[in-house]
Amino acid sequence: KQWYQRRVRGKKWQDFVDEQKADPNFPPELNSLFQTSDRWSHVFTEIVLVDGAIRGIAISLWFCIMATIIFTGHPVQTLIVMSTIICEIGFVFGCFFLVGLELGAVEAISLAILVGTSVDYCVHLVEGYRIAGKSHPPSSWTGTVRAWRLRHALNHIGVPIVSSAITTVLAAATLSLTKIQMFSRFGKILALTMTLSLVYTLFMAGSLLAVFAPVTFSGSRKSSLKGLVIAIVLTCAVTPLPLYLFKEAIIC
Repeated sequence: KQWYQRRVRGKKWQDFVDEQKADPNFPPELNSLFQTSDRWSHVFTEIVLVDGAIRGIAISLWFCIMATIIFTGHPVQTLIVMSTIICEIGFVFGCFFLVGLELGAVEAISLAILVGTSVDYCVHLVEGYRIAGKSHPPSSWTGTVRAWRLRHALNHIGVPIVSSAITTVLAAATLSLTKIQMFSRFGKILALTMTLSLVYTLFMAGSLLAVFAPVTFSGSRKSSLKGLVIAIVLTCAVTPLPLYLFKEAIIC
């Protein structure tokens, strides 16, 4: 909100100068007139960082979708991963709003890695579920095949996921205790992101896998090749839109 208000304020000043210079009665010797301020360098740096962070999230999310399509080779598993990631990102932005945290330069840098940290655990769990499809439940198993595959995935990948999250959160918590404001904010955002990533992976992604995931699909080279073809087609079809928006953002 704050960075947007500064952007609007700067544009109003520039529009005022352009309006004065467009006036027929404006003295020609003042055509070189321009408006400036010591604050503008900081303001426009912050604007570039925030705009870049928003575009970075969109671009990295798109590449994440394409990579998930290729490596899982199944649309349902891809939807589970993307639903989990989108919920995590939405929750982080919601926390920003609730605590009154403005989207500034530090937050923009932190959000640039948000998608990457959010997708890590979820994709590992889905991959574990996919690999579990190459085995069969024991004869003593009385539950569903989905539940057994999820349990098999958690037994093999659950401990590394939890251990990774704990070490990252502890490191981020230590970083947040520093007196340097940039490091402190970055540590808090990273700790929040990793905690939410673990919670959403174990509960949301796990629940979706147990209910909607394919029962017999275990992946193959053929399915990955199909996913690659789909990713290429989607990229070729959608790429002109972000390029156009990026161009418009530069012009504005």
